Amino acid sequence: MVRHLTESKKIKSTANVLSTAEAISLLTNSMSLAGSFGDGEISDADLAAGLQGAIVKEDSKDSKVWEEYLENIMKKSAEKEWIGLYNECRMLNG
Repeated sequence: MVRHLTESKKIKSTANVLSTAEAISLLTNSMSLAGSFGDGEISDADLAAGLQGAIVKEDSKDSKVWEEYLENIMKKSAEKEWIGLYNECRMLNG
């Protein structure tokens, strides 16, 4: 996803910034979900749930900014390995 953020496309930013600690927590949470409720492999659904919770917090504007990112950045550049994550994120942001 970092590659997407470094491209020249302009997108709005959310009210909050994802800190290093939150990024580590997101991955740890995804690992916990996969280990406790899945098959032990981190799935796109596990990552999408963590991203949704970390990016879209209390501000309703964040949901719209996240949706804009999904549609204008992730979807348009969704390579084979990213399309599952895009679909899961889109479903959660619904």
